[in-house]
Amino acid sequence: MYTAFALSGLVITLIITACSIYRIKKGTVSHIRILSSIGRFIDDHYIAAILLILSVYLVSRILKIESFPSGIHVDELSMAVDAKSLMLNGHDRSGLSYPPYFPNYGGGQNALYTYIQAFILNFIPASIFAFRIQAVFWGAMCLLAMYGIVYEITENHGFALTGPILVTTLPVYFMSERWGLESYLLLPFCTIVMYFIIKAVKTQKPAFWLLAGLLMGASLYTYAVSYIIWPLFLVLFVLYLLYIKELHVKQAVAFMIPLTVVSMPLILFQMVNFRILAPFRLWISDYVPLPIAREQELGLQFVLENFRFYGELFLGGEALTYNSLREFGTIYLFLLPFVVAGLIICIKKSFRSFKDKSLSVHVLFVYFWVASTICMHLVKAPNVNRVNALFLPFTVFIAVAFYELLSKSPLAISWLTVWLAASFLFFGYFYFFVQYSVYEPNELFSSSSAMKAIERSVKYYRKDTDTHIYVQFADEAVSPVQQVFYMAAENGDVYSDDTSTYGCVTSGLPEEININDNAVYIIGDQWPHITAYLISEGFLADQSLPGYSILFRLN
Repeated sequence: MYTAFALSGLVITLIITACSIYRIKKGTVSHIRILSSIGRFIDDHYIAAILLILSVYLVSRILKIESFPSGIHVDELSMAVDAKSLMLNGHDRSGLSYPPYFPNYGGGQNALYTYIQAFILNFIPASIFAFRIQAVFWGAMCLLAMYGIVYEITENHGFALTGPILVTTLPVYFMSERWGLESYLLLPFCTIVMYFIIKAVKTQKPAFWLLAGLLMGASLYTYAVSYIIWPLFLVLFVLYLLYIKELHVKQAVAFMIPLTVVSMPLILFQMVNFRILAPFRLWISDYVPLPIAREQELGLQFVLENFRFYGELFLGGEALTYNSLREFGTIYLFLLPFVVAGLIICIKKSFRSFKDKSLSVHVLFVYFWVASTICMHLVKAPNVNRVNALFLPFTVFIAVAFYELLSKSPLAISWLTVWLAASFLFFGYFYFFVQYSVYEPNELFSSSSAMKAIERSVKYYRKDTDTHIYVQFADEAVSPVQQVFYMAAENGDVYSDDTSTYGCVTSGLPEEININDNAVYIIGDQWPHITAYLISEGFLADQSLPGYSILFRLN
């Protein structure tokens, strides 16, 4: 059914697009009055349209955010625990003081999401929602930045709405903006950086160059693959500006100073990590090498092998179903021809720019695509997460193709809008109602029920501040101590793998259960005899969370 839906959309789109292009070239396009009127109305009320799109975006991302994706990813939990530890004590769970890169489980974890999360936890209580809402926020910033990018390309407010519509509806954005995997922060940050780079080269205002440098430096803390993408892009970018004689010292200084200052801690860390420098502390930050070296995950030996990934990149089918679903891929099938068409158009405009020695924004996205593609071919075992930066140029290519090929055909644009909306609704239905009947939750995800039970117990089932909560985790639960620390740790609590009690919550049961204790018990379904015993002693049971029961007394 899903394949038939996708193929029918592709075939109809190709037919309508081909006919529309032919009629545009022949000058025989018929303007349907009602469609033209709608287009003018949108142009005149584009701010209201942006707000409407943003509203759809927020609803689609926040709806059931604690349950979809199902469970908690091991790296989400790791990030959340480090953030909680930073907020409480100024160091991560391993004891490092404000490191520029976190050890995680030995192989490292990017820092920006964690530091922002530590800040957020000062204002909202720890929960699954608390560490996923940040992804929604940065997705919204990506949406607005994409509007700005498409407007700078088309100089048409109505048509610039293509950008935020694509960010809202494409599966790759939808699936990456609903949970707290820190490396997915690269895509929105690259989008924001590219917007300010465009503003900088078009206006030559130092303020835009400064912001571009500042944000590019910050983006290096989102994902390590940015260490490849941005240097490659900058080499091509600088050569281009030199060629068209648009590189100016004042603007270059305004860009490089914030970029250098912001990225310096990361540069120093990498020098320590590669044993060029000995470990040290600078001001409040510890610079310590990672326990596990990962340089072998990058190399020329992967270049040819990674050509196989293109099918999974667009059509889905990779093993990590939390990145993309085989039924819908990362970009809807009917839009893939526009990715190719947009790339060709941008390359043509780039050649024209070289010939005329004039500035073209299209060149920047060709360069970014080249840099991101080279990076994809150099990394071991690429997946959608590892190459998420590529979806910035892909999205821009689609918008460019729409504008250049079909902007004079209201009928074609209307069809694309309707089919995109239908695809989005179909995808949403599958994501929320069908997905987990087809796919088992990935093994990297642990059940979120225990954390939800802790939150619910603290809010509703504690009789007073002296009530203690015991959690008997299921055997398959990932890092029970980490879950308890994140949910319950208070000022003065320092994380340790050997500590099972934080705040009012303990991982595990007391040696002997005293039914007269002022306590709430959260019991995994593996221990039904314990649940049955507590119920027989007058405890009430909340068994609405899969895999766990909450046992409590009202008085």
